[in-house]
Parts: sequence; structure tokens; C-alpha cells
Amino acid sequence: MKGSCPCGAVTIENARAPAVRFFCHCTICQSVYARFDEPFADITATWTWTTKITKGREALRFERHIWLPASVKRGLCGQCDAPVVGYLQVPVAGISFIPSTTWEDRGALPASSGHLNYHSRAADVDDGLPKVEGVLRSELRATAWMLPRLLRGGAPALPS
Repeated sequence: MKGSCPCGAVTIENARAPAVRFFCHCTICQSVYARFDEPFADITATWTWTTKITKGREALRFERHIWLPASVKRGLCGQCDAPVVGYLQVPVAGISFIPSTTWEDRGALPASSGHLNYHSRAADVDDGLPKVEGVLRSELRATAWMLPRLLRGGAPALPS
């Protein structure tokens, strides 16, 4: 899978299709994606070890937003300001969060599992998908959606 930011300054490649997709309505995602007229983030998730920045790593500007219990380090293109990749370090491995709009072949993406942090939504969404309210419930549901699918796609080797 290949993709890029809208201006093409940063390109990304993944060894396999993302394992899971969801919509996040947290206030941090709203502030990042509002720049692109999106009321929420349409995100795909994959292991960090399968994700590679193939061009423009030096153009990425990283922001760290603390959203307890997690802290995602978001990489934005320094030229067009678009989100390209976010990194969440978890015990033993890391998870990459990549906006669905980054991917060239969006037809290869999984269907969305649902909406997280729906209590913070900027607008109602009537799409029949599950809507999870509350920060802790959203974190738990995201883990429940991601972990089995990521593990089916191959877990990273444990450090020796």
C-alpha cells in the first residue's frame, strides 16, 4: 500500500493493507482534521514496523498530544500541514495511525468499525455504525477493534 500527503512532499508505504479503520471524534482529531473541512478523523491502523516513510521524512513536523492513557505522536507535512502518520507506542510494539485519505488505493481499505469519542462530535453522523461515547470506553473499544485484527496480520517479534 502506498500513499502521500495532498501536496506529495511526504510519501508512505506499508507492507500490507491496514488491519482496521475507524472514525475518531476526539477534540484533538477535530482540531487537526478541521483544517481539511473534516469534522472527525477517518483513520486506519497498522503495525509501525510495517510502515515506512519513503520520501520527505525531513518535511514531517511532529506534534505530541496527550490523551490519557495514550499519547499519539502525530506527523504533519511541513508544506501542506496535512496529517500523514501518527505513532502510538504500546508495550513491545507500536501502532501507526494513518489517515484514510493518505492511501492511493482506498478501495483496499477495510470498512470502518465505527465511531470513537462520539460524545465530542462536532456533528451527528447517521451511518448505522456503532457510536462509542466516553474516553475510556472509546480507548477500550479501539483496542478491541485493533488488537485481534493486527495480531491476525502478524505480530512483531518480541525483543530478546
